[in-house]
Amino acid sequence: MKYILAPYKDPASGLDWDEQTPIIKNQIYKHFSEYEKDIEYKIIETNHGKGADWPTIALVLMNVFFVIPACHKKIRESISEWKLIYNSICGLTKWISEKFRILFYPKELLLLDALSELEKSLDVEEIELLSIDEHEKIFKGILCPENLKLITFTFKQDDFVYQVGFSNERKLMFVNKIKLIA
Repeated sequence: MKYILAPYKDPASGLDWDEQTPIIKNQIYKHFSEYEKDIEYKIIETNHGKGADWPTIALVLMNVFFVIPACHKKIRESISEWKLIYNSICGLTKWISEKFRILFYPKELLLLDALSELEKSLDVEEIELLSIDEHEKIFKGILCPENLKLITFTFKQDDFVYQVGFSNERKLMFVNKIKLIA
C-alpha cells in the first residue's frame, strides 16, 4: 500500500526542500518506531508538482493487511473479513494523517471505501469485483497536483453493475447502479 505524503514546508519559511528531507525521514522513522504494530515500510522521495517542484514522500507499507483480490471473484471468497481489515486500515490511516498530511491514498483503502459505500444499500458479500480502472488527466488546472486520478471500481451482482468512483485524494465522486439487459 502506498500513501503519498505532503510533509514539506515552503522553503521561504526556513529550510530548503533538500534540507527538510532528512528531518522528515527521521520524523517518519520515529513515529513508526512508536506505532503499536511492527510495520515494514520504505520511504521514497517523490515530486507531484505541475510545472514547479512539489516534493512529496511516498510511504510504502509492505507487510500490511491484505492485497486487492483478483477480479471476477465474489468478495466473500477473497476478503471474508473485509470489515475488520477496513477498520484496521482506517485506524492506521488516521494515525498517519495525524502526523503528516496525506496527499494521495492507496487504492486498497479506496476499494474498501467503495465496498463500504455499496454496503449502505446491498449485501456486498455476494458482489463480484469486475475491474479497477485508473483515469489520469481527469482533473486539470495548475493547482491540481501531478498524478491526481479518478479510480473507478466496477462490481457486479445479479443483474446489476455498480460503479464507485473515488479520487485518489479519497473523495467520493459517484456511485452508479446499472441494470443489465438480458
